[in-house]
Amino acid sequence: MKVSNDKHILERLKRGDKEAYTDLYNSHANSIYRFVYFRVGSKEIAEDIMQETFLKFIDLVDLVRVTNMRAYLYRIARNLISDSYRSKSKQEVVAIEAAYDVESVRGPESIEANVDLQMISKALKDVRPEWREIIILRHVESLSYKEIAQIMGKTSAYVRVNLHRATKAINQYFDSHE
Repeated sequence: MKVSNDKHILERLKRGDKEAYTDLYNSHANSIYRFVYFRVGSKEIAEDIMQETFLKFIDLVDLVRVTNMRAYLYRIARNLISDSYRSKSKQEVVAIEAAYDVESVRGPESIEANVDLQMISKALKDVRPEWREIIILRHVESLSYKEIAQIMGKTSAYVRVNLHRATKAINQYFDSHE
């Protein structure tokens, strides 16, 4: 189970176990990268922010009380993304299909999957950035409401309500583009 593995890695990190750093990275690098890439739209920037996320986590592991390592990593990444946006004037959203290898899907359903991903990507561009983030964390990264709330510094109820609003907005987008 991932949670118990995270607790074990966290204990090892606090003891100074050097291999725990590798385990931490291997356990969470792909999901953190994907989350960042969706938000920044650049492979190079996503890689830099992902690396900085792990370095910052390692620097802070002894200074703060971490109860959910995965949520804390996402929160660090989210803050670093915000910092990078402060230095940019325009936020760029990457298409969902770019973050996944859509071509790995074979057969007639691959065309439908690609079309669906393109439509979802267009719909996501039309929702508020905060809603987009909630949708990505919930439906792409499969995080719980509680974890999303921890990442965003909000309540679980706030996350649920805004996910509902975002879903409603996306459904309206699809209804108007049929």
